[in-house]
Amino acid sequence: MDIQVYRTERKRMRHGVRAYAAYLLETVYKCSAPIEIGPFGKPEIAQTGGAPLYFNGADSGDWVICAFADRPIGVDLERVRTDRRVLSVARRMFGKVEAAALEQMPIRRRSRVFAEAWAKREAVMKWTGRGFNLPMAEIQIDGERPSGPDLPDDLALFAIPGFDSRRYAAWLCGQYKEKPRITLIRD
Repeated sequence: MDIQVYRTERKRMRHGVRAYAAYLLETVYKCSAPIEIGPFGKPEIAQTGGAPLYFNGADSGDWVICAFADRPIGVDLERVRTDRRVLSVARRMFGKVEAAALEQMPIRRRSRVFAEAWAKREAVMKWTGRGFNLPMAEIQIDGERPSGPDLPDDLALFAIPGFDSRRYAAWLCGQYKEKPRITLIRD
């Protein structure tokens, strides 16, 4: 139940998440399996026999991350933005109650709570493989437990360590009954 999360500066990986994943597959995992695109656009490692290996990645601000595990995962990384647009996005993408609660918060707290809520939901959406074809408003988050249409009961969210929590929200989603060991490896 180990998950490795690799982090690099965006300026070092100009071609984004997919290029970083291909680089890590070759150099760290000694795997030459191609990265394929799923039906809704999620990049996936072609399973060629042997132990299964899954990945997901994200980028935001100065960072690109890729996570590798023995089962499907979804990750998201969001830079905390202190601007007023978070409310208009929340009104469009979140449920009415959550958007209204954000409106009542001071802007710094609002920005942080919004980034956390967005990163958690997007990690779930990526885990499903459906991405934005699964509306964010259909996903409910209770702490670290997501729920919604067709989501299994043992789906859970885990904070990815190693990021300044005032500047970034980093979350991983997977089907785990117990918390996996998440190791952040700085590239």
